Amino acid sequence: MNYPVCPSHTVVTYTNDVVTGRYLKDPTVVPFLKMPAYLKISATWDPGRKAVGAVYMMDGPTVKKVKTAHAGLIPTGVEHWYVTDIPDTYAGRICRNTVVVHITPDARRLIVFYFTGLEKHDIPERVRFALQVIPSLVSSTHLGAATGSNEGHLSALR
Repeated sequence: MNYPVCPSHTVVTYTNDVVTGRYLKDPTVVPFLKMPAYLKISATWDPGRKAVGAVYMMDGPTVKKVKTAHAGLIPTGVEHWYVTDIPDTYAGRICRNTVVVHITPDARRLIVFYFTGLEKHDIPERVRFALQVIPSLVSSTHLGAATGSNEGHLSALR
């Protein structure tokens, strides 16, 4: 098959723990440490986040009084797909890494596609980028393995 070109990224999968209301990071042989051990998704109440289009907040645990992976999830226009950015420091410079997030329709899985070092400075640019790479991400084996099927997601993009 011929897939669209997609920049280098890391895929991190989480499974919904219904008891705690958290998405717990799935174990991997080589862990990706830029994403926390769990994430919590909640509706955004912050007027500033709503003003830029965020409908959900994604939060990791608080470490040294700072929330990790604290980001507003902005809908891409493709159902269950969101885009955000997560800041990190490289060689003393803050880089806002682009992150595409997929929540499965049954909300059992959360899949994070982390584009390290890929900065998209404004929201429309991030959304355009996400819309360009989602077909490739849907076609990837990562999403098929995480959701059990690609077909439902592919039909949403047609």
